[in-house]
Amino acid sequence: MRRRRLALAAALAAATALALIAGPASATSATNRDILIDGDSSDFAADETVFHPSEELAFDSWWGENNDINQLHVSWDSLNIYVAVDGRCWDNNIMLFLDSDPLGGIEDADRLNSWRRKLFFFGHRPDSFFGTWDNNTDPQYWRLRAGASSQVDQVTVDGTYIKAKATFSQGRPGASMEVALAWASLYPSAVGTVPAGAEVALVAVLVTGADGLSGPDCAPNNTIGMPANSGDQAFINNFAILAVDRDLDGKPDLGVAPAGRTGDAFGDEPPLRFVWAPDAPQVQLKFLQMEALRRAFSPDGDGIEDQAEVRFRLSTDAPVTVRVYDPLGRRVRHCEQFLAGANKDYLLTWDGRDDSDRPVAAGVYLMRFQAGFSDRVNLPLAVLR
Repeated sequence: MRRRRLALAAALAAATALALIAGPASATSATNRDILIDGDSSDFAADETVFHPSEELAFDSWWGENNDINQLHVSWDSLNIYVAVDGRCWDNNIMLFLDSDPLGGIEDADRLNSWRRKLFFFGHRPDSFFGTWDNNTDPQYWRLRAGASSQVDQVTVDGTYIKAKATFSQGRPGASMEVALAWASLYPSAVGTVPAGAEVALVAVLVTGADGLSGPDCAPNNTIGMPANSGDQAFINNFAILAVDRDLDGKPDLGVAPAGRTGDAFGDEPPLRFVWAPDAPQVQLKFLQMEALRRAFSPDGDGIEDQAEVRFRLSTDAPVTVRVYDPLGRRVRHCEQFLAGANKDYLLTWDGRDDSDRPVAAGVYLMRFQAGFSDRVNLPLAVLR
């Protein structure tokens, strides 16, 4: 990405010019964007609306129009970042995940100590989230504990540095969760207002209210879709990414269109981009190749055919889980869980041992390959003793 450094006077002049073009509702104020956090997103400007109509279709949720994320809005000023999640929610929850730290983050939300949901993140790993539920007006804010991957702590929504309000009620249209988060809260260790070159990645997800389950919709849409069954794992690989400080001065850029799609005085690239185009067609997730190079093996330590070997290839990037089951359907080994790239060959082995590192008995076992939630392959393997 090509960037330009600007002299202070030139940057201020350009910001003023953009402010006149964008209109009074854009993020032009150095101190206060003047967004009322009340669960009504109508005070966001058009250039603060993240999705074009074709990028977040109405009623694209598996659970119908009453449980559907419809739009995201974003803005900021010198003090806060503001986000709104529009949608409809009936007896379920809506979560807004934020990734502001390129290091670490939440990968498997099903391991969290609170708000445990069956969401697996890759590409970006969130380090904080807001969560609300049907008929709740006061969303909660949770932040990942320093150095942890699954321990989150609730941070008080104090009405000063952190504000949040929601209006979801029994599928009512026009509802939203609005939040305002002080840069000082998002970046408590930053020397200035924000780290130089700061970016914030966002994704909103509609989930069930119960621990250990997923949900039917996210925004922006990921490339492999969301599960219709809340018991299935959801894989989140798409985010709206906001370049907050493109002139690298350690302060949020002001006088910009936060959801603009073109370059401006602060850089040739727009402040908003996506990991994947949100209106791109979903890619069919499947195993393009699955081949057992050795179906029968004798794990006796003699160095000859001591392990099973399987080679496979996927149609698109996706997490792959590999487990081994005995003839009675009991899991004996969790072999691997990893992110597989599209059209790449992978070789996986099994040494004939269970999760406790004990040799399994002779017999026929099933090695199960699960890609995302939409494709599963079982390969029979024979252990010889």
